Parts: sequence; structure tokens; C-alpha cells
Amino acid sequence: MATKVRILAQYIENGKAKGGTEFEFNISDAHSMYCSNLEEVFSEILRVTSESWAGDFTYISHELLFQEPIQLEGALTSKVMEDMGVL
Repeated sequence: MATKVRILAQYIENGKAKGGTEFEFNISDAHSMYCSNLEEVFSEILRVTSESWAGDFTYISHELLFQEPIQLEGALTSKVMEDMGVL
């Protein structure tokens, strides 16, 4: 099985922060569960990725997603928001 990794990084160009960027990729479940230095590994992945860009990506945080998100119906969420007076 594979674990989806979502990394949040800061894009920096010419010494100025230009905004957040998200990266997603899969790693093995074994790596996600037993690797003790994931932040260091992810920072290195961003460093290597930065080599082909004009600026640099700096690691901020990551999420490990072991399953796909549950999609809620738009009608349900709209009704709840309407009932609460949000809409």
C-alpha cells in the first residue's frame, strides 16, 4: 500500500516569500510508519526540486494521508449552512 504525502512549502525568490505551494506524492506505508526523519527527507526532496526553479522551496509542514478523504454531498452541506443562517 501507499501513503499519500502532502507537503506545504514556502516559495522564496530573490530573498522574498512569494507564497505557499503544496506538493503531493506517494511513499510506501513502511516508510511513512517507520522513518524517523521524514521532515529531513522532505526538506531534501524540496531542495532537489528547487534546483530546477528560479527560487527555493522551504519546508513548512506535511500530512500523511492513509485514505482518500470522504466527499460530502454539496446539498447536505448547503442545507446545514442554510439552516444555520450562513447562506
